[in-house]
Amino acid sequence: MEIRTRYFNIAEPFEITAEEFAVHWSQVDNIWSLLRVSESEHGNPWKAYSCRLFKRSQSSTRKDGVSDKKRRRTKTRIERQCFAQIKISFLADHMVRVERHGNSPDHTHSIDLSDIIKRPTSVRTLVVEEASKLYRPPDITLAVQEMIKTNFGENTGVEHLTRKEVANIRAKVQGSMFTHLIGDKDYITDVQDAIGHFKTNQYHVRQFHITQFYYIKNSTGQARIQFRDARAASKAGKIWMVNAYRLNS
Repeated sequence: MEIRTRYFNIAEPFEITAEEFAVHWSQVDNIWSLLRVSESEHGNPWKAYSCRLFKRSQSSTRKDGVSDKKRRRTKTRIERQCFAQIKISFLADHMVRVERHGNSPDHTHSIDLSDIIKRPTSVRTLVVEEASKLYRPPDITLAVQEMIKTNFGENTGVEHLTRKEVANIRAKVQGSMFTHLIGDKDYITDVQDAIGHFKTNQYHVRQFHITQFYYIKNSTGQARIQFRDARAASKAGKIWMVNAYRLNS
């Protein structure tokens, strides 16, 4: 039986190794939402999950007096659409038991609907890995789709991966990659820190200057903006260019 189908509607309880379960769960965790955590009378921990479409609480309503420009675009989901539940028990000898929780019914919808709402960890993890390679969201989306299909086959949830979703993940990943390059807001302190860093690492600083232009990106492409002076450039967060060389070179 196909892995994702087996975990969607549990026909019969089954046991597998913890290593196998970790791989399987990364492909189906988007279907389920943690309901409770407990222990058996023998001390074995177990977790119960409800279908993500169960959604216990009702969505909050929009606040009045907020302009359309400032209002976030969100989708409202109806609560308690599906009552399916699953129980994961962690046994001795690194084994895991998977079964229905209580008298859980089957899902009231297809697995495809679960994939539309959220992508599984196996897909999202690969998107993060590819996003760090600095290529475009359309290329990342295509690469992830091909790799997931090669490794896990069809109907994995990757078919619902959108370029916008990939672009958002890419922005977060690449933003964290370059935060260490952001200097002090005060340009004098920023230059002093840079010179101190180079001298500590046996560099000799000959000169420095500020780039007089920078690039911005928007939906229409890339544009270059030029500054009249160094102070204006520093206020815009410009990088100080330092000409330095090692003393022993």
